[in-house]
Amino acid sequence: DIVIVDPDVGWNNGDYVVARLNHDDEATFKQLKIYKNRVVLHPLNYPVFEDLKYSKKDFDKKVTIIGKVVEKKKRY
Repeated sequence: DIVIVDPDVGWNNGDYVVARLNHDDEATFKQLKIYKNRVVLHPLNYPVFEDLKYSKKDFDKKVTIIGKVVEKKKRY
């Protein structure tokens, strides 16, 4: 898959984003789900990979949103 990411577009609940996990500098492509007290990065290939769950107060310390995915292309 090829994803086109725009770092200048704002992101909201339900958007697909590329996020950097600050503890290991790994980037990941996930759906962002925002709840009352937590933020979840939901993988497209769930349940092979589990949700990454963060409290709202810790999210900005542990994750950096690189940008919103504006297009995804699949090659066969």
